[in-house]
Amino acid sequence: MKPMNKTALRLKKAKYQQLVISLSCMLLLVFSFGWMVRATVHTDKAIVKDDTSKVTQVEAKKDKVKKDSSNKIAESAKDNKGKDKKSDDESTDEDSSLVETDDDFGDAAFVGDSRTVGLEMNTDKPKASFYASIGLNVSTALTDNAVTLDNGNEGTVMQAMKQKKYKRIFVMFGINELGWPYPDVFVKEYEELVNQIKEAQPDAKIYVQSILPVSYLAANTNSVFTNENIDKFNEYVQKVAKDTKTEYLDVASAFKDENGALPVEASTDGIHFIREYCIEWMNYLAENT
Repeated sequence: MKPMNKTALRLKKAKYQQLVISLSCMLLLVFSFGWMVRATVHTDKAIVKDDTSKVTQVEAKKDKVKKDSSNKIAESAKDNKGKDKKSDDESTDEDSSLVETDDDFGDAAFVGDSRTVGLEMNTDKPKASFYASIGLNVSTALTDNAVTLDNGNEGTVMQAMKQKKYKRIFVMFGINELGWPYPDVFVKEYEELVNQIKEAQPDAKIYVQSILPVSYLAANTNSVFTNENIDKFNEYVQKVAKDTKTEYLDVASAFKDENGALPVEASTDGIHFIREYCIEWMNYLAENT
């Protein structure tokens, strides 16, 4: 066997050195990776612990706010309960002074717009017939299916008038017609309506009511709702009653204050009567018919 020359020995030695270096690098990489993993785990644990602490603090604050809110709501409810009791007592005292007429109006029918709807809702007259609808006027009363008939269906005022006989019929229109530009059209349509009611109810006493006054609040709804305008239209209503040979009831005069307007406390919107004034209205009709 021939001895290795110097060049071969150097190459072999270099290979061993390269192998040792490679192994050392691999061990170093493994150690570094393990250290990094361990450091990351400890950091995550610290973060989780810190986050858990923060979450606990937030939840504690939420619970405190919720508890405080509950206490405030409970205190508010307690205060409102006391106020409601006081209001109920005051309402009872006020209502005790309201005496509704004994007249049950079982022989009567009421025809009109939303004010007549309010009269039905705020008085206890179940035997009376109410053929009224919000927004109804002297023209639509002749054509629209706006009132409920005895069979539960919707129909016109004239269909309602033919259902049974009445001794008294109270008609009130005009508040929804205040903005009409031609008063003669109002008079013509109103007279047509009254004449058709007369034809359907020849034995009934028909009362054409004046348009009720309004308070200053009514102008917030529409600028045409003024007592000056109402007074002017009531002259047309009187003409309708005269031309149709029916009785004119000046209901408006019973509800005017010293300024010729509806008292502010009589209505929440200046147009529609509250219960107390509806009862007074009904009492007026009973006393004057």
